[in-house]
Amino acid sequence: MNNTIKILIGAAVVQAVLVAVTWSSSVGRAGASSEARPLIDVEPSAVTAFTVTERAEGDDPAQAVTLQRKGEGWVVAGTDDFPADAEKVDEVIGKLVKATRRDPIATKAANHNALEVGADTYDKKVEIDLGGEKKTVLLGSAKGSSVHARFDGEDAVYLARGISSFAVGNKVDTYVDTQYVDVKEPVEVRVVNKNGPIDLTQGDEGKWRVAQLKPDAEIDSSRVRSFVTAARSVRLVEPVGKELKPEYGLGDGATTVSVRDAEKTVTWRIGATVGEQTYVKSDASEYVVKVRKFAVESLVGQTPDKFIQEVPPPSPAPGSQPMGIPGLPPGMQLPPGMQMPPPGGGQ
Repeated sequence: MNNTIKILIGAAVVQAVLVAVTWSSSVGRAGASSEARPLIDVEPSAVTAFTVTERAEGDDPAQAVTLQRKGEGWVVAGTDDFPADAEKVDEVIGKLVKATRRDPIATKAANHNALEVGADTYDKKVEIDLGGEKKTVLLGSAKGSSVHARFDGEDAVYLARGISSFAVGNKVDTYVDTQYVDVKEPVEVRVVNKNGPIDLTQGDEGKWRVAQLKPDAEIDSSRVRSFVTAARSVRLVEPVGKELKPEYGLGDGATTVSVRDAEKTVTWRIGATVGEQTYVKSDASEYVVKVRKFAVESLVGQTPDKFIQEVPPPSPAPGSQPMGIPGLPPGMQLPPGMQMPPPGGGQ
């Protein structure tokens, strides 16, 4: 072993020892000498707003949601007070304030990234507004119903029990009723898209008829069911607001969907698509929302003829052989320009 290799090995050993010393000097014996206490010692009613942000990945922007207390309920910030589901919001706040901690498991900034509570390595960042006073806690990796937690501006890292990072959602649909359009038992569906109108009516036996097709047309019932389902049930990804802006594409030229049940007719429009989301507006709601593109694209591009049952090609009779060229496997064709030799090989 030459001197260079010995020096490199020695340096690696020294580095490993330093890391171990740094870690061991910063790790407390959690639970050995302290009693459990709240991670965030506040009453749930004291929380007036909170924001949950997930760390950005690559070029994608960080995804965040802010909820604000409004009277006895909660609203989504920046959406003209779109109502949140108070039960869902209170459940997350309850988990945050009921989570417990003991002595720090680390007290050095050098350990933050390894525990995923660094300034750029956290899993979730939770900013809590207490009516003027704010607390920011970074949540990182851990197992089961626990997380590593660090308060912004402090070096100490705690093992918070009774909560998981997954349970603290950073998307709007975690906190709202996502059902935007819901017609349980439709009997008529009318869609007017760029290709023209499509009218479906349900008959007495539950079968759907397409008005634009001939009465004797064979209709693919599975395609009809999928189309009706897309028309009668719409789930939002996020609310946008009450204002109808031109860039939403919800004016003239937008696809219009009307769904009627035994009691009412619900009409809604499909607008522009941006990325993987599409703007939608129901006449029964004050709010424009975004939905997943794939959930409505069949309504936008549908034509009546696409409901016709495709007829498979006829199968050959049992024992029959497909016609072919003598000397070639069945179904194989000669390349362009080539001819079969005459019988007898041309001799």
